[in-house]
Amino acid sequence: MRNIQSIKSIDLIIHILEPQGQGLVLSQAPLPLQAHPELNDYFGRHILNTLHDSSARAARFRNINPEQASGACRELLREDTTLVEGSQRLAKELYALMERDGRITGGDLIVCLFTSDAYPYTRFLAILKVDPAQIFSHSVKQDRKGNTYVSFEPLKAAFTNERLQKCAVIQPLEPRHPEFDMLLIDRQSRIESSSVARFFSESFLDAQEAQDARAVTQRVSKSLVSVQNDLREQLTPQENRQLETGIESALASRRVNLDTWVKELPLPAAAKQLIERRLPQDLPERSFSLDAELGKQIASVRKYRGDHGLRMELPAGEFPDLVVEAEYIEDDPEKGSYYRIVIETKTWKRVV
Repeated sequence: MRNIQSIKSIDLIIHILEPQGQGLVLSQAPLPLQAHPELNDYFGRHILNTLHDSSARAARFRNINPEQASGACRELLREDTTLVEGSQRLAKELYALMERDGRITGGDLIVCLFTSDAYPYTRFLAILKVDPAQIFSHSVKQDRKGNTYVSFEPLKAAFTNERLQKCAVIQPLEPRHPEFDMLLIDRQSRIESSSVARFFSESFLDAQEAQDARAVTQRVSKSLVSVQNDLREQLTPQENRQLETGIESALASRRVNLDTWVKELPLPAAAKQLIERRLPQDLPERSFSLDAELGKQIASVRKYRGDHGLRMELPAGEFPDLVVEAEYIEDDPEKGSYYRIVIETKTWKRVV
């Protein structure tokens, strides 16, 4: 899902949930988006922002229960129920939760079915809870058949800068993805207490954080680079190059077995033991999938930091031609310990 770059089509419905105000106002028809192109763009943009937000977490329903939100989501995705009926079930469930705890702020629930250019034959589901106070004012209208529906009147000054606090983008649940069901944002708003901050993901959706291939790749890459820095002074230049090659090879793989990978590293036993200790301890298993494309992106660039703000970033393929020597000097009688980096370049010009 993270690779979705554009939204192809949207069907969307809005319900008002304000226990301390209007109460529960259920739409009887989807929002006619052809008459509201600005709202089509607005929600499409927020769905994409959620998919690409670095804070979006992979999550998984604890179970698929017909009596819970997960069951309604499954029925919506496989078209066993209409958008009106399924979204009303979700709205009633969330409203009951809000009634029981007056600390949860009122707002609007938006339920949206969409497709994308990346997956033109796959339906995805987005569920958003928004506070309309700073973004728009809502109104109840009627379509040509006399069905009522909730619409928005955007406040343009706030419309472009506001960030969603609560949003879940759910992929098909049959067949179910082996790693995660959704990408989820559940930020705490300024007026929410910490004790109710996760009501959306935990109490309403009954979801728990999962570790998808992208998240695992990011965590493993950070751990491996960190342990490489720790080992740099203990290893010979050749061993450092071999470790670097091993890390890049692992990150570019679609699946890694940690036991095999560590065992095959041409390094001293003490170095392998340190690598084992520094790897994330809460990975789902010793063999797991990686996001090969992300891994290749990470491995394609070499980034280094030195003293006094020195930074160097080079394509990995060009690094050996430029940095021809990286030697650790120990206990220099005048300077102490330091790195001597030898760079060979055909041009060297000062720039302003």
